[in-house]
Amino acid sequence: MRHELTRLVKGSAFVFSSRLTGAVLVFLTQILLARWMGAQELGIYVFAFSWSTLLSIITGLGYPATSLRVIGQNLASNNMNRIRGFIRQGSQFIIVSSLIASTLGMVVILSMEELIPAAYSTPLIITMLCVPVFSILRLNLRIAHAMSWFSLAFIPNMLLRPLLFLLLVYAAWRTGASLSANTAMLLQLAALSAVAIGQFIILHVMLKPEIGDAQPEYETQTWLRIAAPLLLVTLFTQFFPEISVAIIGTMLPPDAVAVFNASYRTALFIAFGLAAVNAITTPRVSRLYAAGDRDGMQHLIALATQLKFWSSLCALLILVFFGKDILALFGDDFLVGYEALLILAVSQLVLAAIGPVDVLLSITGHQDYCVKVFALALLATIVLNLVLVPRFGLIGAASAVLIVVLFWASWLHTLVVRHLQIQPSVFAFKSALRLPSR
Repeated sequence: MRHELTRLVKGSAFVFSSRLTGAVLVFLTQILLARWMGAQELGIYVFAFSWSTLLSIITGLGYPATSLRVIGQNLASNNMNRIRGFIRQGSQFIIVSSLIASTLGMVVILSMEELIPAAYSTPLIITMLCVPVFSILRLNLRIAHAMSWFSLAFIPNMLLRPLLFLLLVYAAWRTGASLSANTAMLLQLAALSAVAIGQFIILHVMLKPEIGDAQPEYETQTWLRIAAPLLLVTLFTQFFPEISVAIIGTMLPPDAVAVFNASYRTALFIAFGLAAVNAITTPRVSRLYAAGDRDGMQHLIALATQLKFWSSLCALLILVFFGKDILALFGDDFLVGYEALLILAVSQLVLAAIGPVDVLLSITGHQDYCVKVFALALLATIVLNLVLVPRFGLIGAASAVLIVVLFWASWLHTLVVRHLQIQPSVFAFKSALRLPSR
């Protein structure tokens, strides 16, 4: 157990430190933007950037999330032909779908100029330019993740992109430029493009000796059947903040959107422990499942959940005492988001306590069960925001997040216990202490 815990902690520490450093860079950038261009322009920027994120996930067609399972299982069987086929097909599909979505998006924006406020038009057009670049970047980082190349999987997008963006924003500020949402989106596009090109080159150099001259083999129907539900899973489990911002951005003024985004991003500091541990355990759980080692899976998952929950609880307590001080860094106008911050932080603690239920269902071939859950969760998100936001504003938006998280997380937990006979929650602490049978 000590060896397992040591590997888990060391690997998680790397991902955690990478994510934390990247989050700090993003946080500093958000503060700089808030201080420089005000909540109004910042709200427009985060609304536009949220759409670029969401569209890049949708045009990924679920292939990035599928790579963890497909590549992991084919690594276990040493089937390099299928890995090459998956990477080639995924890249082709994503390039085509993202270019189509980007073009259609621009046509819609330009044809609806009378309905879309002028301040939003240009940032949204730049958003469409970001989509293809973002889409291929996400696929490549997931391929690197599946290959257990954690530096290449996390450093480019989590560290280099926010660092480069921060430097560009700072350079623009030093030159005395008048920063707007338009300028911020252009700088984001420049940073994104530079990082995506560099990662693409390095990844394919590293893949060459691993795959060699393997001839591509395709299982298109199987991969698409896996990818479709995983697309919905990915949207809800990793990009729920962007979904919320995209929805409330049509209901609240830009300055309120900026406050909500700042509160959510602050609460997500809790999630870094979750994502760090998941990033390390997911490829290994996939291989344990392929090997039929259910005891090993239970032990690893229980150990990971304990680590996530207690670190998340500590982070929540920090936000309770220092949340207002953190929000004040953005400006006095952001202090109104403190109550929303605490509600959003509790939602992250719920996810830590319930365990990696979405990951377990996805990598074990039970992703179809998630479709109904997340389809209803999406409907609930829209309805709750329509009901709560007009009446309660930021508190209503945060409450909608917490209610939806409780809904889908508890349902998926039940499905994991029923179909995998694994207890993933924090209450399985005995499994974390017990060594798996050999």
